[in-house]
Amino acid sequence: MIGARTFIVRDSATRQRAAEFVGALPYNGNPLEVTIRVYRDRRSLRQNKRYRAILALIADETGHAPDELDEVFKRMFLPSHIVNVGTSSYTVAASTSRMKVDDFGKYMDRIEAWAANEGLQLPMITGA
Repeated sequence: MIGARTFIVRDSATRQRAAEFVGALPYNGNPLEVTIRVYRDRRSLRQNKRYRAILALIADETGHAPDELDEVFKRMFLPSHIVNVGTSSYTVAASTSRMKVDDFGKYMDRIEAWAANEGLQLPMITGA
């Protein structure tokens, strides 16, 4: 079985390595999938710092722990999926750490809109 491999092509040398990797894949009649798409960075450190500041401000206003709010907001605003463990099934919210920059920015916007709707006065937080 062939494992997944990702190349971030930023120069011709990496492009060449990716092409060589694909060319060297064993083919035994089973179809293989190769996907090429524009690379988008995952959420930035600045965004993460801003997100943690938003959580801290909401925590101060609500009395909840930032980590609790992180879980609540993921369940409120992100898709979830079912994970089967043994004979039990659990609903798990999507991970924010895998989000792309644009998607994470929209996620924070939704949280800030929710806070405003709840009457929470958050100061302007820059940095993302």
